[in-house]
Amino acid sequence: MTKHLSERRKVLIEEYIKSGLNQTQISKKRNISRNTVQRYILKLNDGSFYEIKKGSGRKKLLQPNHKMFLVKEHAKDHFVTLSFLQKIIR
Repeated sequence: MTKHLSERRKVLIEEYIKSGLNQTQISKKRNISRNTVQRYILKLNDGSFYEIKKGSGRKKLLQPNHKMFLVKEHAKDHFVTLSFLQKIIR
């Protein structure tokens, strides 16, 4: 089996959806994984696979005011040591 769905299979999946078959029935009928059918249906519906949740991702280690302070100190003196900056912040 190829990695990509052929145009013929895409059309068949669309027809099966219109006729009321669910993802599992389509996958068994066409011998395609259910996940592939699900991803294709999602792409048909809204054109994208993923939606990024608000607030997802790594948490910030620095407060915005600390970050701005560090940027300003670095602009004044490019050779500021980390230990010096840690003393100022604490």
